[in-house]
Amino acid sequence: MLVVLVVAYPLMGKPLGDALILAGVALVGAVLGVCLREVFRGRSRRRAREARSARHEAEQHD
Repeated sequence: MLVVLVVAYPLMGKPLGDALILAGVALVGAVLGVCLREVFRGRSRRRAREARSARHEAEQHD
C-alpha cells in the first residue's frame, strides 16, 4: 500500500517529498495501531484470567 502511494502520488503531479511524508505518517500510524491493539488485548486477557481465578476460588470455598 505504501509503495502504491509513493509511486502514484508523483504521477498525479504532486511532489515526491509529500508522498514520502504521507507514507511515513501511514507507517507510524499502522505501527501505533498494532501496539495499542496488543496492549488492550493483554488487558482483556488479564481481566478474563482474574475473573476465572475469582470464580475458581469461590467454587473452592463452597
